[in-house]
Amino acid sequence: MTSFVTDKEAYEAGGFRERYAISHGTKEIKTISPGHRLWIFRYSTDDPYQDANGSTYDCKLRRWVG
Repeated sequence: MTSFVTDKEAYEAGGFRERYAISHGTKEIKTISPGHRLWIFRYSTDDPYQDANGSTYDCKLRRWVG
């Protein structure tokens, strides 16, 4: 397995909430330490679907964290 993570990999690892955030949100990339990157997906508070207004994928751990 490579260290490169794709949106598809994150999408397939997520449930409905995470997949919705990827499909309807805006991706923000945040590096919290060398080699440790978070993808934060946020969507509008005006969106009719509201469940914490987004999700966060940890690229190093390869899992959803919030």
